[in-house]
Amino acid sequence: MTCYNCGLHGHFSQECPHPRRNVATGANTVPLANTTPLLALPSSTTSAVAQTPASVTTGGTFQTQPAAQHFGTAPKPNWWRQNQNMLEDMYGFYKELKSKAQMDQEKLVEERKEKEAQEELERKKKERAELAADVGAKIDQRLAFVCDALLNRTGEVGRIDGASTSKGSQADEAARLQKEVTELWAKLFSEKPSTDESSELDRLRKEIEELKKLAFSKLSIDPVESEIKRLKEDIEILKRSKETTSDKSDLEKQLEELREHVKKLRKEKELSEEEAQQWRGEALRPGNKRDSIAISTPQSESQGRSKSRSVTSPNDLEKLREQFQRLREMQQLSFVEVKLLKEKRAEAEARRMAAEKEAGLLREQVDLLKSPQLGGTNLRNRLEQVAVGSTQGKKKGLVGRPCASTSKAAAVNDRHVFLAEEKKRLRALKKGGLVPLCTDEGILYRTVEQAVEEIAELRANRMFGEPHKGYGTRSKVGDEQEEHNAGKGKEQVTDEPETLVEVIPSDSA
Repeated sequence: MTCYNCGLHGHFSQECPHPRRNVATGANTVPLANTTPLLALPSSTTSAVAQTPASVTTGGTFQTQPAAQHFGTAPKPNWWRQNQNMLEDMYGFYKELKSKAQMDQEKLVEERKEKEAQEELERKKKERAELAADVGAKIDQRLAFVCDALLNRTGEVGRIDGASTSKGSQADEAARLQKEVTELWAKLFSEKPSTDESSELDRLRKEIEELKKLAFSKLSIDPVESEIKRLKEDIEILKRSKETTSDKSDLEKQLEELREHVKKLRKEKELSEEEAQQWRGEALRPGNKRDSIAISTPQSESQGRSKSRSVTSPNDLEKLREQFQRLREMQQLSFVEVKLLKEKRAEAEARRMAAEKEAGLLREQVDLLKSPQLGGTNLRNRLEQVAVGSTQGKKKGLVGRPCASTSKAAAVNDRHVFLAEEKKRLRALKKGGLVPLCTDEGILYRTVEQAVEEIAELRANRMFGEPHKGYGTRSKVGDEQEEHNAGKGKEQVTDEPETLVEVIPSDSA
């Protein structure tokens, strides 16, 4: 690979340490060492730039390549490559020292363990030797006594604990046995033995008889053989115990060796994996010194950050589970609280509706107790009639005539105001408050507006009565009275405002 900037081998133009210059002969032109430009005349002041071959390091060997044409400046050394190689050499030296120190440490540990095992083995050997010496001394003592009894010597026989035995020893032994027999017989007759004690006494009596036979008569071969047999059995038992202890120690030692071997194999495996990973990274590195190993075209590194992934531990999962459970309990408590608030609101709404119903009944009773409103009097017309008088000899005043139209208009206005207020108040109750009212009034609930209209009409009818049909025209009673008065041609005045209608004749009549 050749750099397009400086013309040297071993790196790309992106990694070139030299500054970029505008080459007059072209950006990708690399002149050869043996070529000379046409019409090149020697200069008296400056000498031509010497074409020196550049040495390029490739794979640990130096190769001479023709240097590129530099205009006015000498090529700069590739310090980055040299620093990189120096860093790699130092890292390799550090790895060697580290591995050597690790091996020395492992060797010291193994030597210490071997030394401890050797000391343990020597200690066990010493204990076995002491045990064998003790057992041999005891066996020698017993064999000396048996041999003395068997051979029936008159002089000195074997030595027991470094002392000589003679004929007097047998007499002393017999006296001692006789004394023990007397003591046993005294104990037997002094205390009443139980079944277990009697069996024990029988066994002791048999032993005493055997000792008497051994002491006062010539010993036969059978007791000696039995004693020798018993001693042999003791020796076999001791040998077996030694073998079992030695087998256990050997097994423990083998297990310890196997553990150490497994640890060593694991360490070797880890080191081999680390070394393989290092070689793989070295082979796949773009700018390595082994040109034949690079298998892919080097690319520029990405400028962005690598996406981080969150890794949760079991403790984090437990904390999240506890938080989720706590939030779930809080949600359930909030649901219960909302339910209680809804129930309280429904109870308050029911109490308010009952109070409103009671207030409506009281309002109706108060309205019934009120006195009916009488019609007003048109004083202006009466005053004009009195002041001017009648030119035709007829009075045109409206004496005693109440203002029926005014009272009806007031009633209609009151009904309209009452309906508006009732509708406004009923719309605020919404569906939850209108359904019980519809049930009480005997109305089928369909929509809010329908329920509001019907309940308001019922209450208005209950308060003001049914509205007159064809309001704005004269009533039936008024029409009949008008016809009757027109036929007679004179005024008629009554005290009842509902039926009092006065007809005023026109001036043309």
